[in-house]
Amino acid sequence: MLFRELLRGAAVASITALAHADGSGLPACAYQTSALDAFIAIGNPEEGQAQQANAAWTFRRSDMGGALLTRVNYPLNWTGSAWGAAEQPFFVPIVGPVNSPNAAENQNSFQRRPPSFRGLFFHPGYGTIESRMEFAAPLEVQASALTIRVEHLGNFSPDAFVGAVLRRPGGDITLIPATRVVALAAALTLNHTSGTLPRNLLPGERIVVWTSNGGDPSEDWLNLNATLTLFGPPVVVLHPPAPAPGCSGEEKQFRVVAPGATSFRWRLNGTPIFDEPGRIAGAATPTLTITGASLADEGLYSCTVGNDCGTVTTSAARLSVCLGDFNCDGGIDGGDVDAFYSAWEGGDFLADVNADGGIDGADVELFFARWEDGC
Repeated sequence: MLFRELLRGAAVASITALAHADGSGLPACAYQTSALDAFIAIGNPEEGQAQQANAAWTFRRSDMGGALLTRVNYPLNWTGSAWGAAEQPFFVPIVGPVNSPNAAENQNSFQRRPPSFRGLFFHPGYGTIESRMEFAAPLEVQASALTIRVEHLGNFSPDAFVGAVLRRPGGDITLIPATRVVALAAALTLNHTSGTLPRNLLPGERIVVWTSNGGDPSEDWLNLNATLTLFGPPVVVLHPPAPAPGCSGEEKQFRVVAPGATSFRWRLNGTPIFDEPGRIAGAATPTLTITGASLADEGLYSCTVGNDCGTVTTSAARLSVCLGDFNCDGGIDGGDVDAFYSAWEGGDFLADVNADGGIDGADVELFFARWEDGC
C-alpha cells in the first residue's frame, strides 16, 4: 500500500519523504539504469542469439514490427558484436558494439574521430528507418529523469536526429523532441522536457529513445547512451539464461542483472533454495552456482529480486542434466557405461544418479534408462 500511495498525486513530495537518513536526499528506492550498462551486462551477443523479450532494455528497428533484433555477422574490421537483422547483416539500423574514449575498451573501429564518452554505436540506417532503444518495466515504477548523451562520429551524412517518447495506450508523450546531431560536432547532453517527468510507468508502457537520419540516404554513425533515474521495485536487465544441457556432476551457473535490487533469492520450481556447502553457493546473490549438478537439481530456476519498494520474480530458465553422458565427453557410448560402473562400484557420490542418498540398483536402472534414451 505504501508504494502505491507514493505513486499517486504529489509524487515528488512523497519521494522526498523517503530520503535516506544520511541526508543524501536520495529516495530509498531510487536508482539508475542505462542502455549501455544493459548491453555490457548481457555481453556481446553471439551470432544468431536473440534478445530476451522480457528484459527491461531491448533494441529494435522501426521496420521490424514487434520482432527483436538478433546478433548478426559484421565486417571483419569490427572488433565487437552488435544487434541487427540476419537477413541484412550490415546496411541496416543496428546497435552495438561499445564506443569508448579508452582505446582498450573501444570495440568500434568505424569512427572519424575518437568517442568522447562511453556509449553504444547506433546506426540509424537509410531513409525513414529508425534504430531504437526501449525500456519497459514489468511492474509499476516511477521515471523521474531521462538523460541522453549523443555525438555523431561519422561524416557520410551531415547530421542525424535523436529524440525520446513515452509510448502508452493513451498516446505518446514527447520526453525529448527531435534534436539534430551534427556530424563530428561536440557531444550533446539532452534531458527530458520540463513537466514530462516524473511520471509513473505502468506495465506495457515503454520509454523509446529513437534515432534517424531524417530521410537522408547516407549513413550515420552515432555514439549514444540513455540513462533513466527510477523509483520503485528493481528492473531486470538480464533474466537467468538457461545453461546448455550438461552432464552429471558438471558445474552450472545462473546469473541475473537487476539495477536497483538490494536482495536476491533463487528458486527452484518456485521454491526458495539456500546455500549448501560444497554444492550450492550464491542463493542470495545475483549469481547462483551449482557444483556437481545432479538429477535433484533439474527444473526451472528463477530469482526474486527486491528493494524497499517491492519485489520482482524473473522469468524461469530450465536446468537439465544428461545422465547418459556420464564421462562428460559430449557423447553417449560405451565409455559412459564403463565410467558409471567404475564410479558405482567405488561408491563415488556421482553414481547416485537418482539423488536419493544411496548408491544401489535403482541408480543402475535409471542410468541405463537415460543412456538408452540418449541423455
